[in-house]
Amino acid sequence: MCSEKPRKWHRCINVLLFEYREAPQESTQFAPFELLYGHTVHGSMCVLKEVWTKELEQDKVKTSYQYVPDLRNTKDWNEH
Repeated sequence: MCSEKPRKWHRCINVLLFEYREAPQESTQFAPFELLYGHTVHGSMCVLKEVWTKELEQDKVKTSYQYVPDLRNTKDWNEH
């Protein structure tokens, strides 16, 4: 992201941190979110895993994830 959009990488920090905090860490075997709040979060990484492993039907989440390509196609996202 830093090399592709050097002036906009900072816009992704919150999303990246959320995704990092959602993933279990090797040292603790728990996600930082789970250690802090006492329960897991069903975030986009969980949904993406479910789609990839066919645990969740893609048709049910397709509209939820359509915002990503739409966001990339917006004028504000593509301007430098």
